[in-house]
Amino acid sequence: MKDLKEFLTLKSTDRVLDVGRGSGEWALGLASECAYVTGLGITEDDTAEASARAIQTGVANVSFQWIGESGIAGGLEFPDGAFDWVTCRWILSRSVQPETMLRELVRVLKTPGHLLLAERVGAADAAKRTADARLARSLDDSHQQTYVPKEIGRLLENAGFSVEGDAVWSESCQFERWVAAAGAPQGGVIERTRRLLQEAAKKKSTDWQITTRGKTIEFTHRFGVWVALKLG
Repeated sequence: MKDLKEFLTLKSTDRVLDVGRGSGEWALGLASECAYVTGLGITEDDTAEASARAIQTGVANVSFQWIGESGIAGGLEFPDGAFDWVTCRWILSRSVQPETMLRELVRVLKTPGHLLLAERVGAADAAKRTADARLARSLDDSHQQTYVPKEIGRLLENAGFSVEGDAVWSESCQFERWVAAAGAPQGGVIERTRRLLQEAAKKKSTDWQITTRGKTIEFTHRFGVWVALKLG
């Protein structure tokens, strides 16, 4: 995976809010480059694991808390202008209310303040994007919508951001690694998703460029990152 840090320009005095999946590695990695990092966990388990990791590593200028059932769109318990940077990774496609979510991130940013948003993106072809979403939702039922890059740019601008830079790239992925990143779902889910991928490979119904060799499945995902400035 591309190192997203290359898109950040942190100062030692910056306060950062990170909203993302995972067990805290990203937030802990930022802590040495800024004043303080607050990590919002998407699940209670991820939040607990990240908090334990922070204690184990002895990093004092980072803390983690669960985002709660209502998510970002339900409102964050931070005052206006609390952060210099917000990093939002792999969350937009899972948001039921993406516009509301982005406006809440605008609220907690200072003016000027920056957002780094990273997301997997899909094809411009609507049918392939529908197939993409079906595959993603098979493994992760929180998936709501697969976006194309221009849609993400428009969402950011409508929320009150000015996009300063973006990049899109492709990476290959093995099925087992994708399953592990999704949190090791139950066996029935894994096998169902495997069958859907094999079917999509035969029909060429998605832009994932799927190749199968027996039970080995590899495919290509497209990812994007945006750096946006909060407008005054």
